[in-house]
Amino acid sequence: MKKLAILIVLLSSICLNNYSQTTPYSPDVRNVKWGMTKAEVKSKENITKVFKESEDEIQVDNIVLDYSCVIIYRFINKKLKSIEVVFLIDHKVKSTYYDDYYKIKKVLIDKYGKPYYEHKAEEYEYKTKWKNSKTSVLLMMSEEDDGKTVDIGIGYTENGYLDKLKKENSKKQKGQL
Repeated sequence: MKKLAILIVLLSSICLNNYSQTTPYSPDVRNVKWGMTKAEVKSKENITKVFKESEDEIQVDNIVLDYSCVIIYRFINKKLKSIEVVFLIDHKVKSTYYDDYYKIKKVLIDKYGKPYYEHKAEEYEYKTKWKNSKTSVLLMMSEEDDGKTVDIGIGYTENGYLDKLKKENSKKQKGQL
């Protein structure tokens, strides 16, 4: 009987060990999952040098798709809720930004499929959106007020996060009246 108990314990641990080795880690965005703490995000993203850090965000310099960028990880109640990738692109010829936008858009289409929303407001005002079960993605290109600078960025948010944020802001505004 004792040998049977030991055999069951051994087989159980082998099965659990094999299960944990075969279950792949499936991140929500980049290498992270929504709800992670700052320490977990830093570990999964291999962040060793932080550009700027506060209670509710981490900013790091990085390279994404061969572009220099700043990645901003935002936290609410110490849990990861959104990520922004702000590309640091500077062209002498303004029309070149279109090429960058479409290059980034193609990569996002390859990853997330066909966008559910596309909008062009003005010459350099583009928005494209995707959504899956956990994440909303916004690719945006916009011209600055100076008419010379064009910004391109990607926003990733945990589904439901913006609704929660609106409710919190609404509560704060009602409290101020």
